[in-house]
Amino acid sequence: PVLPPHPTPQRRTKMAAELWKSAFLAIWRKSDFAPLTELLAQDGGTTGINEASIDWDGVFLTPLFVATLIRLEDQLPQLITAGASPAVQCFYQGFYCCPLHAAALNKDAHMVTALLDSQCDVNVLAEASAVEDEGGSPASRLTSCNALHVMVARDVFSEQVYRILMSRGGMLSAPCVDRSGVEIPGLLLPRFLDNVNATEERVDAMLGEEVRYMIRCSRLAHSLN
Repeated sequence: PVLPPHPTPQRRTKMAAELWKSAFLAIWRKSDFAPLTELLAQDGGTTGINEASIDWDGVFLTPLFVATLIRLEDQLPQLITAGASPAVQCFYQGFYCCPLHAAALNKDAHMVTALLDSQCDVNVLAEASAVEDEGGSPASRLTSCNALHVMVARDVFSEQVYRILMSRGGMLSAPCVDRSGVEIPGLLLPRFLDNVNATEERVDAMLGEEVRYMIRCSRLAHSLN
């Protein structure tokens, strides 16, 4: 698949989205990786790798986001090498978030690891949609949320995913920010949101991983000095 040379920017973006969607559907339905391989061989600036907005199950997502949802962990490094940015946000499950947040929300430890191994920032930020805020839910007012915060905000708990994120530098102890500007310590989120799954007791039991990461970093800094 190749884009024609002189479409309008809007048409070019739409056509790029169609090509990416077709490539992902070929994998999803027929395990055919050839269209994706061909797209990845082209210049990411011409394939709209960060601009293409793919209609996927009723939401509009970037190619890297779709690849995360359909669990293409082996292709993630190729997508990022081709120019896909792990920091581009899409609307997903009530948040403007990045592929890492989506993988964490889906409790997908393999994809979380693959994204972090591809140099994705473990503390890349997301924020709840202002549209969702109309319902008045405390979780819908949160901004400056890393993947751990988003999991707690959506009351999602996976011991394996929490451990992976914390062992790679994810900071649940860092504060989120309410839309009004008030900081909310991450460790207080379960109580603040009255969670059923990602409870204060469960989350507190994971904090040893965060502490161990901080100790490792402190020792490394000391040895370098």
